[in-house]
This record gives sequence, structure tokens and C-alpha cells, in this order.
Amino acid sequence: MVLPSTKEQFFLEIEYYNIAIWPLQWVLYMLGVWAIVLGLRKSTQSDRIISSILAILWLWMGIFYHFAIISAINKTAFLFCVLFVLQALLFLHRGVLSDQLSFRVHLDKQGGAGAILLIFALPIYPWLAYLQGRRYPSIPTFGVPSPTTIFTFGLLLWSNRRLPLILLVIPLFWSIVGAALALRLGVHEDFAMLVSGLLTSGMLLLQERKRAKVSTKEVA
Repeated sequence: MVLPSTKEQFFLEIEYYNIAIWPLQWVLYMLGVWAIVLGLRKSTQSDRIISSILAILWLWMGIFYHFAIISAINKTAFLFCVLFVLQALLFLHRGVLSDQLSFRVHLDKQGGAGAILLIFALPIYPWLAYLQGRRYPSIPTFGVPSPTTIFTFGLLLWSNRRLPLILLVIPLFWSIVGAALALRLGVHEDFAMLVSGLLTSGMLLLQERKRAKVSTKEVA
């Protein structure tokens, strides 16, 4: 797997992407805000809309980030394009077509952790990059895989039903890849991807174990 060899190359890719898609970053940002609002104020179609937003974001990253932009510089992006499009299709199938996903914030540890990840992904992530001396267009904007993966984990922690754990596989894999890249290049804010991935997976697996115990007691 060929990752950017230098920090300069990585941020050159980000700069190239931001210049190419301007001003669509704001559209992606507003989609993220809309998903959060729907999670806070549930409506009849909010679950399908949130799932659609997640599908759009992962399709965007696969097609317009990895394939259309980054693959011209880094051929590894073709592999990630396939994985990200597959993740988009999973959200589309599970959340929109099958209506298996439900999102609603709860006043508990899981809901609080999800809120922290969502806040980190939208305003805090670019602010940390700014504090390290980077300026637009060299700052990863929302819609780039790093903050958007953290955002995805935040919404999954707001899951209001039994979450199909297959939805965690690709985001968790990418968070590990991102952590490896962060370690190599010293992009410190990207370590949050691995932390958010492990936190989300741990909480959801624990939730699943609790549900299994309750089901066993009910059967008994």
C-alpha cells in the first residue's frame, strides 16, 4: 500500500482537492449540520435522510476525493475509491432502502461520546490544523476522509436501533490506515480517527452484548 511519502505531499493533495472542488465544501458542511439537527429533532423521514447524507458523504469521498482527485497523484486511491463507494452502498441499502437504521441522541455516555465526535469533526478538526500553522487550502475540510470518518462514527453512536456491525468495518479499517499515515507524517489530529473508531466499536459491541444478555434472560 503506497501512502504519501512526505508531509508536504500529503498537504499538496489536500490543497489540490480543495482548489478543485471550491465552493462545494460548504455544501458538504451544511449536510453534516443537517444530519446533526435531524438527530436532535427526530421527524418521520429523519432516519432515511441521515442515512442518505452518510451515503452521499462516502460516495463523495470515494468518487470525488479518491478517484477524481487523489488517484492522479497516488494510485492507491483506486482501492480506497472502491471501499468508500461500497460503504456508501451499505448506508443506502441498510438505512434508506431497508430502513434498518435509526438515529437519535440520548443523554447517556454513548450519546455524549457521539456528540463529542461530531463537534470534533466539524469545527474542532480544522481549528487544530489552523493552530499548527496550516492555512486554507492546505487544511483538510469536511468531506475529506479524516474528519468525515470521525463524523460517521459520531452518528453511529447515536444509533437508536440495533446497528448492523458490518457498517463499522470499512470506517474502522480506514481509521487504522489514517493512524498509520498520521504516525508517519506527524499529522497529529488524524490520530483522533483511530481513537474514535476504537471508541465507537467498543461501545457498540458492548451495547450488543448487553442486548444479547437481555434476550437470553427473556427466553429463559
